[in-house]
Amino acid sequence: MASARRSKRPPTASSSSSWLNGSWLVVALLAIAAAVFARDSQTLRLALNRVLLETAEPSAVDCSDAHQYLTDVMPVKGFHVLCIKRATDYNRLTVTGFRDGMLSNRSVHVEADLAAFTRAVESEMLQLPPPSDEYARQFKQPAAYFTPDGEPVEKKIEELQDRVVFLFEGGQFIWPGVRIGHKTLVKDTFGRGDLEMETISMTPLVFSVEEFLRDDEIDVILDLSMPHLAPSGVTLQDGHENRPATDWRTSTTYWLESSSHRTVQDIDRRTADLVKVPISHQESVQVLRYEKTQHYDQHLDYFAVDRHRNSPDVLKQIEYGHKNRMITVFWYMSDVVKGGHTNFARAGGLPPPPSNKGCTQGISVAPKKRKVVVFYSMLPNGEGDPTSLHAGCPVEEGIKFSGNKWVWNKPRLDDE
Repeated sequence: MASARRSKRPPTASSSSSWLNGSWLVVALLAIAAAVFARDSQTLRLALNRVLLETAEPSAVDCSDAHQYLTDVMPVKGFHVLCIKRATDYNRLTVTGFRDGMLSNRSVHVEADLAAFTRAVESEMLQLPPPSDEYARQFKQPAAYFTPDGEPVEKKIEELQDRVVFLFEGGQFIWPGVRIGHKTLVKDTFGRGDLEMETISMTPLVFSVEEFLRDDEIDVILDLSMPHLAPSGVTLQDGHENRPATDWRTSTTYWLESSSHRTVQDIDRRTADLVKVPISHQESVQVLRYEKTQHYDQHLDYFAVDRHRNSPDVLKQIEYGHKNRMITVFWYMSDVVKGGHTNFARAGGLPPPPSNKGCTQGISVAPKKRKVVVFYSMLPNGEGDPTSLHAGCPVEEGIKFSGNKWVWNKPRLDDE
């Protein structure tokens, strides 16, 4: 799609010439005025730059490198791709923005000044919303820039220019899904080298990663955990306060602390490398065993504000929705003869299922030893994603060993 422009190019040579002559007359007059009043070259240069910004017609830059991260499936709320290049003349940048990760774009020229960039790109082009209430003003993370490989980029003109960057309204990096079947190479993960993430759902955003774990690591984790397994618990939502956890969840669980073994710490480092979020944001791994018929009904991993209004401690812990579980890295530590799938009932934007029990709609991922499924409970704009509803389907034959590694959008250290 053609880039949006501030003004249309004049249709004829004569009108074009007239337009240019008029523009440069304005430039000359303002430059003379600036020289008279300022009497110094720096102020004159700044005056010329401001005039050029008003008279120059924005043109699209070659941002073919950005296209590989874009989608034509659906807008991704809060994820924006920017191609930022310094212009060859004067102190300007040409910025092409792909809002919500879509292929359509808009280009603007902006002075190479941080305040001007913020105003023209964040406020006008992308229209980033201001905080919506007092909790957002107090707790919401500011928008943040990253390289396409997930490395933070400091918000300085000299760091942003001449590159493709991602802007996330929620302040944390999230891998672009692009489309189902798309494969993203994550380089140099700790202990496993390069790993490939395959997109298996766009809504919610779900990736599959083969061979994330090693057999010897699984042996260590299970040896440390099996003697301590106990019935799994749940955080009760409003209206469920007097019901037992077994109404929804029948597995057994052990929380394995990272300090318990070097192997667990190594996997923490690998997880951080995979999702590009620091180790300080991770919970301890929740090791799970599902025997025949055991299951976990449809549920959300993040704490939805509207489901915990009667729990002030929960609301305080999640900073009224602005601090939450963002990513689940779900480990499969065994093959299962039959059943034990992970079901995403709302995959593809389906409505909520008629019952939280069962795995009859959406997509289901079969357990496979050493594989992990990575799915996002939060959108790039920092909001929770209700389509991340999922279930642990009943094991029909065999035993399923698995693990939850939850990654928050903010550091967890103050909560532990």
